[in-house]
Amino acid sequence: MRYLFVLLLVCVGCIGPAFSQELFYVKQHGDYVRIKEPDVIEMSGKLLISVTALRLFGAGVTNFGESSKYYIVDPIEQKTLIADPLKGITLDFSEKVDGFVIVINRMTYINADLAFHFLGFEFEHEERYYVYKPQHRLTLREARIDGRTVKFEFAESFFNEQDVIKVQTKGSAAEIALFPVDASQGIIQDLTLKESDTFFSLFQVEFNVPVAYRIDRAGSSVAVYFSHVDPYLEEIETVANGIQWYRKKETLAGYTLRVSYLEILLKVAEIEISPELALGGIGYKEKVSAMAKRNTAYAGINGCYFDTVTNFPIGILIKDGKLLSEPYYYPRPYFVQTSDGKYAILNLDQEIQLSLGASLFLVKGVNKFSKNGDVIIYTEEFSQQIPRQGDREYVVVENNRVISKEYAIRAPRNGYVVMLSPIGVSKYVKIGDSAEIRTIVSGYPYEIQFAIEGGPQILEGGKLISSVDTEKVRYGERLLTARTPRTVVAIAPNKLVFIVIDGYQSSSAGLTIEELASFLISKGFTDAMCLDGGSSSTMVVKSRVVNNPPGGEPEIPVGLLVKPK
Repeated sequence: MRYLFVLLLVCVGCIGPAFSQELFYVKQHGDYVRIKEPDVIEMSGKLLISVTALRLFGAGVTNFGESSKYYIVDPIEQKTLIADPLKGITLDFSEKVDGFVIVINRMTYINADLAFHFLGFEFEHEERYYVYKPQHRLTLREARIDGRTVKFEFAESFFNEQDVIKVQTKGSAAEIALFPVDASQGIIQDLTLKESDTFFSLFQVEFNVPVAYRIDRAGSSVAVYFSHVDPYLEEIETVANGIQWYRKKETLAGYTLRVSYLEILLKVAEIEISPELALGGIGYKEKVSAMAKRNTAYAGINGCYFDTVTNFPIGILIKDGKLLSEPYYYPRPYFVQTSDGKYAILNLDQEIQLSLGASLFLVKGVNKFSKNGDVIIYTEEFSQQIPRQGDREYVVVENNRVISKEYAIRAPRNGYVVMLSPIGVSKYVKIGDSAEIRTIVSGYPYEIQFAIEGGPQILEGGKLISSVDTEKVRYGERLLTARTPRTVVAIAPNKLVFIVIDGYQSSSAGLTIEELASFLISKGFTDAMCLDGGSSSTMVVKSRVVNNPPGGEPEIPVGLLVKPK
């Protein structure tokens, strides 16, 4: 039988809408792997997967040299699928197959449904994309509540209940999340099923007293026991539709913690999240409460690390699509929002390119002092006088056009000043030339609305990152091993949570990074990273400081605000 194939050979900037997506590979015994961009992308309502990512599913994947043509081998059926950007998709060297072959950023993609059908996997799409072998489904048979005990009966017993079941308590309410579990055929009694799809279920229970919990398992039966506890919930407030703040006492490894949470339901809340510079611009500091007040923000937290001498932000900082600070000199994680409203934590290399007419420059600094030969950009947000150096040349840009090749003490409105080296390089630039700054993120072809750097990253895909020793080199061992206040950005399904953990106090000692990882895993977050912590850690709700910063509310150069849309 012959099939029609569809061929698309594209580059970034040439394709239609391609949106951030994730694929969950559900394995045996409740284990799973989350696969995200650039290994998977969504285009025109279809999920595409990089052919090299198919090695995760046992496929043999081969190409020759720099060729974009790949041979995909099913080792069980001994069949071969050929993905050729020029000729389409062929089965066993002869039979044409209907499907996409797409090249983006030198990566070859094909239809995920086609690839997984070829390899003998089931592929489904509801709220999320899932791929699995039918015999690997962890199935829920029954869920019921008996007094203060929620009981789950599963079809098999070989799984880790602490990985599959996550519980979050808030005073007298509790949410129980099951993942990856198929609950579609289960019998549910006296429980509220708040959200569900093929492998994810969120149950909600209400009690008349504050509760704590423990989880026990006997074979295929799991019981979540809730018990009355002292009211650890100190204060709670609905800030706006889809936004809730609360502060509660938590315990971990025998230590008492005072933790402030700001939970944002992304499908409900009508908000704008954005970094905010201190009044006066780059080089100044301001309290988060003052930033929130002058922006009529719902809430805010402290932002990125900064140089305590110059007050300049450290790491990449993008606000409203505009680059204000360059990435740190080796990769650190950064929290981003794309132009289509999706949030993510990235840990990918970046490069800043500046084009002036026909000339292309690699930018090494943005709004920084520099004594070497780097190309430096100064925007209108830079509060200091732009350095004037005799061994440098200057180009002034306004509204994306070169307007001057003379030194300027400050950048013009809607423009910037470029400091170039060595002398003579500006001869290739002419008045009236077009100008553009581009932030290139390796393997991430989506436009970034805002980005704020921090670190270390704690969780990725619901699991602890593996490079703890590397993080010690990047941040210094003391930052990771000392118990300090922490400010965290955490992501859960359809939810964004800002967390501030008080420290340096007898009532709340703070956490080491390893303790913080255990704490965040227990809460069921999928991705999490730190922002600046220590004495900078601050959370504000409606311009009121709701945590207890050591030494009072600090002044910082950059905050992160949640504002009405």
